[in-house]
Amino acid sequence: MRGWHPLIIDVKGEDETLHIPAKGDQARSLKAQGIDPRGWKVKYLTPNFPLGMEAIPLTFDLVPLSMRMLSYGHFRSIEGFLSPSEARELFDAYFRAGGPDAKLEDILKYLLRKKGDTVSSRLLALMTSGLFSDDSILEPQKLVEVIGKHDFTVFSTAYFKPSSRDLSRFVLTVVLDNLMSYLVQSVEDVRLVVHFRELRDVAPRAGAMGSQWHLRNRIENFVTFLRQTKTALTRVFYEVQNVKSIPKTLLDNTQAVFVHPFNLKEEEQLREIARYFPVPDSVIRAIVPLKSVTPGKWIFLSKSGFASWVTSPPPLSLRIPEPTSPEEAKRISQMINELVPRRELKDEFNAARKRYQQWLAKARYLREEVDGEEVDEFEEELPPPETLILAKIPRKLAIFMKSFELAPLDGKEKYVFNLTQPGYLA
Repeated sequence: MRGWHPLIIDVKGEDETLHIPAKGDQARSLKAQGIDPRGWKVKYLTPNFPLGMEAIPLTFDLVPLSMRMLSYGHFRSIEGFLSPSEARELFDAYFRAGGPDAKLEDILKYLLRKKGDTVSSRLLALMTSGLFSDDSILEPQKLVEVIGKHDFTVFSTAYFKPSSRDLSRFVLTVVLDNLMSYLVQSVEDVRLVVHFRELRDVAPRAGAMGSQWHLRNRIENFVTFLRQTKTALTRVFYEVQNVKSIPKTLLDNTQAVFVHPFNLKEEEQLREIARYFPVPDSVIRAIVPLKSVTPGKWIFLSKSGFASWVTSPPPLSLRIPEPTSPEEAKRISQMINELVPRRELKDEFNAARKRYQQWLAKARYLREEVDGEEVDEFEEELPPPETLILAKIPRKLAIFMKSFELAPLDGKEKYVFNLTQPGYLA
C-alpha cells in the first residue's frame, strides 16, 4: 500500500487467495477495526512442466524458462533431475548450439544429430516438455515490469510432484540468478520486495551437494549482493519455522527479525537467535508465563539490541487458516476448491508428448543430414532437402556434384564416374 511490489517465492501453495477478499472470521475481525476486506491485483506464475506437475489453480499462468536465461554454471544444478551424463550432453548441445545465443531448436537438432533415436528419452522429454522456450516472461527485465504493474506477483513451484522437486529447484536457481544479476547491474525505479516462503524447503541450512545446495547459495548471494549494491531498490524477506534452519550467511546479513514468542520459549532456538540478535531480559520475562498467543503477536529484534512487541493487523485478503480438526480441514478444503478452482494439465501434457514424438521422428533424417560446416564455403544453396528425398538422390552426392559446378574443370582433364556402381553413391 506504500508503493512496494512484492514477489513471493512460494513452495507450499499458501498464496493462492491473495486476489480474494477476506471472509468469515478474518472479515469480521477486519470490520471490527473499521477496515473493509479486499483482494489484491495479483499475477500468478508457475513453471510450465506438465510432465511432472499436479493440477494447478485456474488463476496461474504456465511460463517457460527462456534459453537466454541459461548460463554455463546452471548445468551443475540440474544434475539432481538429470543424470551427470545427461547433464553433460545437454551442456555440450547448449555450447555447440551457440551458448548464450542458442535457440531451443538448435539444441534439439544437435542432440539428435549426435545421438539419433538413442538420445536419452528423459533428456529429450525435458527439452520438448514446454519448460524451455526462446522467450519468457521470466526474463528479468520483463519480470520486473510485470511485478511493477501488480500489487503482488506469486511465482510458485508448489505444483511439482515430489519426483520433480529437483527440477523445480533448478528453475528457481535460474530465475533468481537472472533477477539478481539484473538488479545489481540496473537502475530500477520499482521498489521490489522478494519474499521467500518457507526457507527451509528451498534453502536448507545443511545438506549434500545438489540442487538444494546450489539454490541455498543463490539465496545467500541474493541477500548479500543486494545489501552491497547502491542502485537496486530491493528488499529480501524470508520465512522459516525454526531459526536453526536458517543458513548462517543469511543470519549474518539479516538486520532484524520478527520472532513468534513461542520460538523464544524454546531454549535451543533462544540460544541460536541470541548469537545474532540481542534478546533483552525484559522480553524473556514477558514470554515465560505465556501459554497461548493471539495470532498476529510478534517480537521484533534488531542487531542493535532494540526489541519491541508488534501486533500485525489481520490480512485484507483471504488467507488459508491452519485447521485444528479433521472437520475444519474438510470445510477449508471445500471452501478453497470452490474459490480457487483447479485444472488438470492434460492438454499441455498431450502437446508435450506430440512435440517429443515429432522430434524423435526427425532423428534419423537429422543424423543423415550433412553438418552445415561442410557446405558453408559454397555461396550457392543446394536444392531443397525435400526435392532430394523425392528424387531419391543422396545428399552427399548432391554436394559432390555442386562442388564441380562451383569449380568447373579447365577442359583439359576428364573424370568419368560410373554411377551404376553403388560404391560411388556411398
